[in-house]
Amino acid sequence: MKSKGSLDGVTSPQNAFIFGEIQELNASPKGIQSLINDLSSVRKDVNPILAHLGTVSFHGEISGFITQLITFGEFDSNIGKLQADMMISRNAKRKSGIKGTAETSGLQIREFFCPKEIPLGEISFKFDLDGHHPHK
Repeated sequence: MKSKGSLDGVTSPQNAFIFGEIQELNASPKGIQSLINDLSSVRKDVNPILAHLGTVSFHGEISGFITQLITFGEFDSNIGKLQADMMISRNAKRKSGIKGTAETSGLQIREFFCPKEIPLGEISFKFDLDGHHPHK
């Protein structure tokens, strides 16, 4: 991983401004498996279908205040690219929300499932997200 960031106004956390940039992040299927097991108290196996992704890379940015963060980035893998642009917010009543888009064009869906058995080709999609979650 290669990244940089800054945090301004740490003496007033609610008004602190965050900026972060992931210039390069790469993870192999074996690395993803290791990360999942490091973050979980229970050993879990990654679905073997994820191995078809190969090494996954990401680059993007996040910026804003604790109550409203804007993030965008691009995932790249053996089967294609996915771009995402999201706003993550939290209001005074501690209600969390997410709004944005995730899209791809020319994603090799056959390669994701099983290259030899599924007669599928490329897909394109755009998801518009607008959701919220109460604190409890």
